[in-house]
Amino acid sequence: MLPTVTLSLALIAIYTRLLRASVLEQMQESYVLYARTRGIKEKVIMVKHVLKLAISPVITGLGMNVGKLLTGTIIVEQVFSWPGFGRYFVDAIFNRDIPVIQCYVLLAACLFIVCNLIVDLVQLVMDPRISLKGRAEY
Repeated sequence: MLPTVTLSLALIAIYTRLLRASVLEQMQESYVLYARTRGIKEKVIMVKHVLKLAISPVITGLGMNVGKLLTGTIIVEQVFSWPGFGRYFVDAIFNRDIPVIQCYVLLAACLFIVCNLIVDLVQLVMDPRISLKGRAEY
């Protein structure tokens, strides 16, 4: 439980503030006022309209930090004396095992790239304002 709290506590606060700010910004939009005047329930407005658009920055931030969280487990494994890839990597640093260090850096870079690709694809599906049509070709 403690390693999980160690990794996630700071990010929970950041994402909560980001989601709150994004929801408050979306609540000021004219489509919310129009939905209220049509008599749509507040809960439906929040879930189907506001939250769908407000979650976009949170997904982007989460995608950027997933790689950081997974690579941050090295420190957590070392602090809590857990056997794993992180401990192996730290031992490789102390033993100057260059191929292991290079492999870890390559894996971490690939992890960041894949996480960013997945976030972009999820954004494409979730946000109707983003589309591949209408892009200028260079």
